[in-house]
Amino acid sequence: MNRIQFLFALLLAGLAMSLATACNKDQDPVDNVYTFIYYEVGGGDLDYGMDYTLYDAARALTLKTPVRFMVQHKYSAPESIKIQQQKNPGYVPGGDPGCVYRYELNPDKIADEENSYLNLPASAKFGNADYDMSDPQHLADFIKYSVQTAPAQHYILVLSSHGSGYSYTTEPLLKSTIIDDEANLPSELTLHKLSRALQLAGQHIDMLIFDSCSMNSVEIVAEVANLELNGGQMVDYMMASGHYVRALDYDKVIVSLSRPGGSFVSKFSQPAQIWLNICSSQQSENADICVTDMAKFRQMESKLKDVVDELCANTPSDNACKIAATQCFQYNEGNTNYDLGDYFRLLGENTKDNQALQTKIQAFQEALAAAMPYHYVTLPSYKKGKGDYTLSYPVLFGAQGYIMELTNLARTRIGRAEDGRAYYINGNAVQTSRVVTEDESPNWEQTYCAIQFDKTVGWSKWFKKNPWFPAGNPPFFSVYEEAQPEPWEEDWDI
Repeated sequence: MNRIQFLFALLLAGLAMSLATACNKDQDPVDNVYTFIYYEVGGGDLDYGMDYTLYDAARALTLKTPVRFMVQHKYSAPESIKIQQQKNPGYVPGGDPGCVYRYELNPDKIADEENSYLNLPASAKFGNADYDMSDPQHLADFIKYSVQTAPAQHYILVLSSHGSGYSYTTEPLLKSTIIDDEANLPSELTLHKLSRALQLAGQHIDMLIFDSCSMNSVEIVAEVANLELNGGQMVDYMMASGHYVRALDYDKVIVSLSRPGGSFVSKFSQPAQIWLNICSSQQSENADICVTDMAKFRQMESKLKDVVDELCANTPSDNACKIAATQCFQYNEGNTNYDLGDYFRLLGENTKDNQALQTKIQAFQEALAAAMPYHYVTLPSYKKGKGDYTLSYPVLFGAQGYIMELTNLARTRIGRAEDGRAYYINGNAVQTSRVVTEDESPNWEQTYCAIQFDKTVGWSKWFKKNPWFPAGNPPFFSVYEEAQPEPWEEDWDI
């Protein structure tokens, strides 16, 4: 073989190897571009929608997509499944009620029977009723498992269940998501549990999606945004809503991710708009979907701290504080979450004689806008009438009086066991880990002041300084008359 023939043969061999690699690329998990890490709990009444959502996502995965979709979800208790079947005749859950399933979603998981949506093999069963999905270690383990099973360039963590944002109460259900109705006691993934789970996983996440109601509160965003990994952001972006939502259409996200071109975050713009339209049109309620750049959010926190420090040093007039606190946008009637950006819009409009404050509010507003690459809003049912509202993130107002009222409500309506311990939870007697005395009240420093947002910004200092916080507190107290408080905890769960 002469030199030319040798070089030609070598070229053909290299070409053949390249073609073989290209042909096997879709089967090679190392070359996967996007992996969903989908973690969900039925929460008592979400299983029908959960199965339907995953069914649609599985259909989208029949396309030649650069996406893999890892799932761990837990079906609600058998009694809850029966109620859902009565409301949705023909619904058959893809797995056993009360059980946990872990698997990779693909077209093989679609059932042949009409209306059963998913058909999960016995091998996918991962746990029984006593497996607590709100345990931080369990979430961390699933994140690690997904990364090992489906390595990718980008990881998208989804937390899907009921959600409530952050409220300063003794009831974890009002500041959490992943509400598990089948553990030994009702349990939920509270703010510090989420933070601990992400730290235990030690994995960089490109996008965190809260497919849950009201989870875009500034207190939650700050807790995640301030987590670091190897000197950088642990989580790059977050997508959530400050309002009530229905399930995100993951088939739309998969299709968007599969399109060529565009930045990573830009691929969530159109699915976010579709999500907004569905939430608003089907519920006829206010809705917003926000995508946050976590690094820029931290820059915004710094500017907000400057504003808070200025307000505490040079408090504006009572009239300016009153207008801002009583007229800014309120997210949901019945809680004390108001819009951070809208509050400072009104405060800025009514303190124009204070140049130092004006300068700092303007710098904060610019940083706030930069932190939200996408924020879509519709307000069809806002009862205060038309207004030029500047929506951003819900923030807690009026916490101290609010918690005391809820505390008194729990004590007068629920009662005590013979040994002096509180009891409640769906009418069943449950003893706490310690005696709750009559004169005991929740510790402000151990709860709100312990979250990352307050540590960074000092928002609670403005609570104490501002004579108009809380404004009409609590604004709509009747909503709590049917509340079932959770057990008092030795260490207050934030």
